Amino acid sequence: MDCKNLLSSGRIGSLTLKNRVIMPAMGDALSDRTGDYIDDQKAYYQERAKGGVGLIITGVCRVDEAGSAIANQFGAYDISQAGGLKKIADGVHRYDSRIFLQLHHAGRQGSIMLTGQQPVGPSAIPVPNYEMPRELTTDEVKQIINKFVFGALIAKMGDFDGVEVHCAHGYLLNQFLSPYSNKRTDEYGGSLENRLRIVKEIIAGIKSQCGPSFPISVRISADEFVEGGISIEEGIGISQMLEQYGADLINVSGGGYQSPFGIIAPSNYKQGWMVPLASAIKKVVKIPVATVSLIRDFDYADNLISNGDVDFVCFGRPNIADPYFVNKLKNNRENEIRPCITCLYCQDTLLQGRVSCSVNPVVGFERDFQTYNKNGVGKVVAVIGGGPGGCEAARVLAIRGYKVVLFEKKNKLGGQVNLAAMPPHKERIGLLSTYYENNLSRLDVEIHLDTEVTVDQLIELNPHAIFIATGSLPIIPPIPGIANANVHTIEQILEEEVQVENKNVLIVGSGNTGLETAEFLLQKGNKITFVDMLPQIGMLASTSGNYTLGALMAEGVGVLPNHMLKYIEGNKVGLLNTVNNENEVKECDAVVLSIGVRSNNELAEKIKDKFKNIKVIADSYQVGNIATSVKGSFRSAFLFENEGDEI
Repeated sequence: MDCKNLLSSGRIGSLTLKNRVIMPAMGDALSDRTGDYIDDQKAYYQERAKGGVGLIITGVCRVDEAGSAIANQFGAYDISQAGGLKKIADGVHRYDSRIFLQLHHAGRQGSIMLTGQQPVGPSAIPVPNYEMPRELTTDEVKQIINKFVFGALIAKMGDFDGVEVHCAHGYLLNQFLSPYSNKRTDEYGGSLENRLRIVKEIIAGIKSQCGPSFPISVRISADEFVEGGISIEEGIGISQMLEQYGADLINVSGGGYQSPFGIIAPSNYKQGWMVPLASAIKKVVKIPVATVSLIRDFDYADNLISNGDVDFVCFGRPNIADPYFVNKLKNNRENEIRPCITCLYCQDTLLQGRVSCSVNPVVGFERDFQTYNKNGVGKVVAVIGGGPGGCEAARVLAIRGYKVVLFEKKNKLGGQVNLAAMPPHKERIGLLSTYYENNLSRLDVEIHLDTEVTVDQLIELNPHAIFIATGSLPIIPPIPGIANANVHTIEQILEEEVQVENKNVLIVGSGNTGLETAEFLLQKGNKITFVDMLPQIGMLASTSGNYTLGALMAEGVGVLPNHMLKYIEGNKVGLLNTVNNENEVKECDAVVLSIGVRSNNELAEKIKDKFKNIKVIADSYQVGNIATSVKGSFRSAFLFENEGDEI
């Protein structure tokens, strides 16, 4: 893979970048509650710079304490914050990368729960299902302009290379630009020129305070994907005016809280789906243009630059999954790149207060796991189970110098990952199996597929330690008819051990797995009805699961919340309505059980008295998801015979 265009140098205003890869702004929640610097944040950005990215744009940095969109959000509203910014910039510059601070105010997309204050906006128009914002006075608008300018000055004092003015994703400046959310009658409302006036004055103020050569990127939603909002036609006009006002880069995105797929697209969106927005703007401006659009394929990104569609390509979540992917690409090590599987776990954890990643177990904790203690000295360690947890433990143990022997009862590594990749649009999840296959081979892990290891085999191997990652088993409720031929587990469906086509299917359980299996079955012409004891279908689903639920509801699936499975008798299913305590009977051709799993500890019980060093990891230890399996297994392997190191 050449990627010579992607890896070539580029310019943004006065600034030269060593390549055309941008890590765009993504919330990380790695500051403290006041928005001040903490060491974890420096390590997070420094690691991406070490990995070779040309430009890092920080996650949203509020210019006003009352402008938060997430908890623990970065801040640039007090002069004292320049010192923390300087530490971050120094860490990035050490590796010849550059860094911009993204200046942000949430506006009507904020919340009194975060700030203790009513959200504000250009007009008193709420986002559906959000709080009513208070309309800013003209004087308050001018104060906010000054806060953006002051935030840029703090960034420059902190040795940042430039700033990005966040005018996208439905936040405050986007709200001023949009005819949908801006109904003002003063100088900041009405015509496009008036709606853009706030950004014009911010750019002018930054150039005045920070110097004309201090680079300014402007991130825009070139299409809000909302009726009455900004369309690409107006997005083109906005970009032309921003160039006139002094912007040095147009960073093109789309959407807002009413169309969140533009902010963080799920896996059912195609790679490059927003590229036409950026390329349309590229044709009418002379300053460089960047695109972000679920881009995962490096050849594809390289072609965007060689074809003149854009000047820079933003890789967001791939930079979370593998901070070293640029250097690996540069050094022809692309097979070692840990793939982003587009699962949206990063979004889930961000909303919980600190960003994390399904496939990268050290995100947010980079400074705690800098050095592997390579004290394995060839001691044999057996890993039982080749799911993501077992593979991650094997990878870390091999790096640490142990001789790892891995046993997997199926004919392929990956475990439940391979099942998770079967539903529509989830194919990228399967790349995690390929990643482990490539890297465990490179690390000389001895792999035995199609091998359900026995106690005698382990005794013969006589390992120094055993890591048990035998996974989980489906929960099967002890009710009449549960063993009938028309009752199936999720695994049987996704592995296609049974064929269910053009039938009326009842899925019991509506978590992520049940939802995704429903998509799989819909492709085969089945009619789906969900049964769940909870008061809402998909109540415990993740962000990704909620996207799936929306698609399923659009397909007209049936839903029976507040219902408990009681018995199965032929094609009749007995249910208990938990609201009115009445019994009901539904007819179907097949029942699919998706009511959870339990840890599989059978092997651990058999060998617990026969070996000294036994570590039970991943779902065998505690049932979770890909993220918990990978993170827990990483830490077990990292700290094994290394307990003196504190986390």
